[in-house]
Amino acid sequence: MDEEKEVKLSLDQADAVENCLDLRVRIYSVTGGAGVGKTLIMRHVHDQLRALNQRVLLAAPTGRAAKRIQEATGIEAKTIHRLLEFPAPFEVDNSGGKVKFGEPKRNRLNPLPCDFLLIDEASMISSNLWRQIMEAVPTHANVRLFGDINQLPPIDDELPNGQSVFKRMLDERPKSHLLYNFRSDDNLIENANRILRGSIPQRGDKFEIILTNDTIGALRDYTPASFHTTDHQVLTPKRVGPTGSVKLSSILRTKFNLALDKPHIELDRRDDNETPITVIRDDKVIWTKNDYILNVMNGELGILDGIDMEDGELSLILDDNRHISIPPTIKNPFGYFYDPRKQIDLAYCMTTHKAQGSEFDSIIYVMSRSQAWMLNRNNFYTGVTRARHHVTVICDRHALSYAMRRPKG
Repeated sequence: MDEEKEVKLSLDQADAVENCLDLRVRIYSVTGGAGVGKTLIMRHVHDQLRALNQRVLLAAPTGRAAKRIQEATGIEAKTIHRLLEFPAPFEVDNSGGKVKFGEPKRNRLNPLPCDFLLIDEASMISSNLWRQIMEAVPTHANVRLFGDINQLPPIDDELPNGQSVFKRMLDERPKSHLLYNFRSDDNLIENANRILRGSIPQRGDKFEIILTNDTIGALRDYTPASFHTTDHQVLTPKRVGPTGSVKLSSILRTKFNLALDKPHIELDRRDDNETPITVIRDDKVIWTKNDYILNVMNGELGILDGIDMEDGELSLILDDNRHISIPPTIKNPFGYFYDPRKQIDLAYCMTTHKAQGSEFDSIIYVMSRSQAWMLNRNNFYTGVTRARHHVTVICDRHALSYAMRRPKG
């Protein structure tokens, strides 16, 4: 972080910082691919605004993204949902009335206490969330968006496929589009940019490609024990199918965590049509729905470190070192009972979409021809740029060809 402070800005980066500081421009966006210095610019913008006695808030769409930004910049960051103070379903307001679920407490009548709002990973923002953000921003305040337009767009019923709020802001509002890659000697970053150009990535010290017709066998043989932790992650484009994240998670669990003497338990799914899953102590898991009683949010990763075989209570260590207990039944203030354990899923493998906004020390990205309609440069690029230090691609030749041929899904 101290080294980053001493880095001299390029002319394009300095221009982006200057434009972000312009009080006359309410919405300004900074975009560019991996290695162009978006985080560096954000830090400079934050520090200069604070020096001008401006109140600055920093947010990101996911908890892992907010944590990553805070680690990279030293700036306190929150998820957008926490910043807007979305209520739990059972909350009441100060007058005793029920708060409308799905609507944040921060709005036009109760705006955010800021002069500038900086949002990272802006390409993930949906139309509805953008409306809620703008309703919560004071009329005098400015918004600065930082993101990579080359990443996957959010799932958004209000916009055509491939479109996003961030793209609309880039098309309609002032922006800086950074092109120069300051890490061109970085094999990982160079290959990410090659993917965007439709060029086959090249093997190097940070990028390995394993071409095989047996992707599952290669994944099982190659994946090291470090991928049992939340610092490393296997990704694939699809959730279902023979090489979907559900199937691959189950296969990897048989490699890393199939000790017959460990406690295990079968958990029902939120969707009654889905088959129950069995979890074993020490499983790598992901939380799949916001739970305001347990204070665990959708997308949080952790290790299941305990199963009480008598009452079914689970113990979970999240990747921010929080330790929570998950009972088999919770009663909310309205008297309804639910099983929070249904919100747990195996996470030895995740979809690219689920990992967006996160970073891991290393990534294994799995593609196969059975996923043909999901394979494109957009997904491939998003997947490999989740890695800080190393990427391994395991795929067959047809899958690699499909992924490079199609710019977007």
